[in-house]
Amino acid sequence: MEQSRRKKWIRRAAGIFLFVLVLLTFFSNTIMNATLPQVTMQQIQSGVIQEQVRGSGFVKAEESHEIIAENTQIVQEKRKQTGDTVEQGEVLFVVQSEQEVDLKQQKEELEQLEIDYIKLVVESGISSEEKKKLEESGLSEAECMAQMEAAKAEEKNTIQAKLLKQLDIVKQWRTITRKRETIKELEENTKGMELVAPVSGILQQVTAEVGETVQAGESMAVILQEGEVMEVSFSVPASQAAEVKVGDTAVIVSPRYLQNITATLKTIIGQEVTQSEERTQTSEDMRLLTFELNGEVTSGEMITLAIEQNQGSYDFVVPLSALQSDKDGNFLLSIQTKTSPLGNRYYTERIPVTVQASDDTQAAVSGALYGNEYVVITSNLPLEGGQQVRLME
Repeated sequence: MEQSRRKKWIRRAAGIFLFVLVLLTFFSNTIMNATLPQVTMQQIQSGVIQEQVRGSGFVKAEESHEIIAENTQIVQEKRKQTGDTVEQGEVLFVVQSEQEVDLKQQKEELEQLEIDYIKLVVESGISSEEKKKLEESGLSEAECMAQMEAAKAEEKNTIQAKLLKQLDIVKQWRTITRKRETIKELEENTKGMELVAPVSGILQQVTAEVGETVQAGESMAVILQEGEVMEVSFSVPASQAAEVKVGDTAVIVSPRYLQNITATLKTIIGQEVTQSEERTQTSEDMRLLTFELNGEVTSGEMITLAIEQNQGSYDFVVPLSALQSDKDGNFLLSIQTKTSPLGNRYYTERIPVTVQASDDTQAAVSGALYGNEYVVITSNLPLEGGQQVRLME
């Protein structure tokens, strides 16, 4: 009886142990899965690629005329708006410079100095002739001390007081003279604070607003003369620039309401780039493409252009989001499945590839591919080859 009861407890304990073990295994896998990177995948497909040389830039006049602030200024009046026609010499802005603000303060200080000066003259009791003589010739501290020393002892205090008052008058007069010179200089520098149009044309852009402080060197307005050429520029890798030539026509990708505008490639200019002596496989020189625009378009507007290249069919086409690169080149991360007692587990595998062609959304690649692989197209965390992941539900 005792032995049977003992066996029963052993079986029960073993059952509880196995249950706890399974429970812990289940929860540990659940917790681990919750911390794994979550990915979405898509199967590699065959498809057609329409290659493009594409870029975005701001429209500007070939020789636009900008109104540039020569110094820091406060806009008091704006007499013209964007789109207005202006004549050469017509006033566009009335501005107040920082020097003008300083000029007002200097004049107020001069006014107070002159009031204090009159008080000194009256209190000293000197005559008009003496005042004029002091203003013209002045009185140095050394001369003042010499006269006090030469005075008789009984008159020394009276003469000393008089000389000190005269010295104060001279000092005040000299301060007033310097202040007047400063004001004169400021007045000369603040003349002509009306900003006028240097040429006749249409105001393509007015950026300065009333009450705004414009810093020296900032653009306040842009004038487009009649017949001026509008253009847009952007940079592309040298390998893409080699696929186009001057005279090629680009289509307007955005904004769509400008699709009636024609864009013709005008120049291809090399750009200097700063790179290490040992260039990686992904580094590349850039070229600046400039297009001439024909049609009604506004300066300062951003547009996106594309020059379409050859169209081709390819066996292995993937979304651009699946294509990754590092110092070793381009690669894809495929999804490998491994079965386990608790279900399937998913791991990434790095597949080096070469990009054959690409457009706005996808790329044609070549490499150790069969065409039935599923590749990662999005992930909520950075990934690398051989890493366990979970699929987005």
